[in-house]
Amino acid sequence: MNLKIISFCNYPYREIALNWVKHLEALSIDNYEVLCLDAESDEYLKSHGCHSRVLDEFNDDWISGCKHTMRRTLIFKKYLEEGYDIIHSDTDALWLKNPIPNLIEANNQDIIMSTVRHSGAFPPEVAEAFGFTCCMGWIFFRSNKNTINYLDKFLNTREIKGSDQKNFNEFLLSNNPSISPLDNGDELIITNDLNVSLLGLSKPLVKRGPIEEETYVWHPNTRKEAEHKKQSFIDRGLWKI
Repeated sequence: MNLKIISFCNYPYREIALNWVKHLEALSIDNYEVLCLDAESDEYLKSHGCHSRVLDEFNDDWISGCKHTMRRTLIFKKYLEEGYDIIHSDTDALWLKNPIPNLIEANNQDIIMSTVRHSGAFPPEVAEAFGFTCCMGWIFFRSNKNTINYLDKFLNTREIKGSDQKNFNEFLLSNNPSISPLDNGDELIITNDLNVSLLGLSKPLVKRGPIEEETYVWHPNTRKEAEHKKQSFIDRGLWKI
């Protein structure tokens, strides 16, 4: 597996990104790259020995590191076309245990994603159809023809703006996948010309809300501002800087 873990960062989130990297390093994970939206955050992370680079693809259209845009999916597709399997992880989604052996290598789906499984899951029509919605804050893409074709069709049917999470969920629903429950989540199979398989992980594995024993990755349910994220990590003893 030629795997790369990627995340995005702007200057207000520079410490959040460094804390994220420290959690990866504590798990002896080194195959990550932080894509910086400005030179200042890249310089900060490099000064702490992190693998980072200034994001130049579509850079003039990026507004902030916290804004979910469809351009992020174009970057996912570029990595896949270069032969990398990728995990996209938000920098505030802390890796508490290494999820790669049990959540990635032990499964064979083309796309493996975290899910939202509460009454306010968005978009509501997808939550009603599936019992959950897909979360782009932690998602794996396998570099193969099926995945690349799926993302290509997805990008060609949506305007290159707005929320990738909303668009990704709506596109998935429009393809009428069959759903089968598994021990670790729900498998969705699309059997039209896209021919792609997805796994929506069960809630405790990559989780917002209280950390459970099964939780591999914890994504705090707080306001988006960096100071609120930082405080939530400090309160739980998860601030490593």
